[in-house]
Amino acid sequence: MPGQPFVPDLNGLPDGPARWKGIQFRDSGAAENKIAFADIEYAQDNNGAIGVINSSAVIDDVSFAGTHRRMLYGNNASLLIRNSDFPDMFAEDEDPAVLGLDNISEQIKIVGRPPADGQLIIQNNVFGSNKGHNDVIDADSNRVTAGPILQILDNVFAGAGDELLD
Repeated sequence: MPGQPFVPDLNGLPDGPARWKGIQFRDSGAAENKIAFADIEYAQDNNGAIGVINSSAVIDDVSFAGTHRRMLYGNNASLLIRNSDFPDMFAEDEDPAVLGLDNISEQIKIVGRPPADGQLIIQNNVFGSNKGHNDVIDADSNRVTAGPILQILDNVFAGAGDELLD
């Protein structure tokens, strides 16, 4: 709620507004799974501020703020992520290693395989920088000879601590 006092974060992160677990799509291939024209603030979970697990989702014109964990997480997911804003993961004076957040603070993390009729498209987004051993987009390849492949198209990247794309 706007105007609420800052609270200590139980994970050792800087004090801030109370965190919530975000929005999670689980076991749903419904075409109606869509988040559009939304601001996701202070959602913090290892499964992402938005998590898409064994599901399909369209993320369109979404902005993220106030999280130090994965902004978007997909596991065996069909995803279309477009026209969204993924800001800097850390402030200038924050060190992910000191905060215990090395290698778990990617803007987008994708694991597993999308369904055969699914898609993995990341298009026309703006990505802020990241620090430490954290990628901006970390997607496991799961090399297969058939099925959808990850497409990263027309995005803007500010920089990375580890890799922009892994």
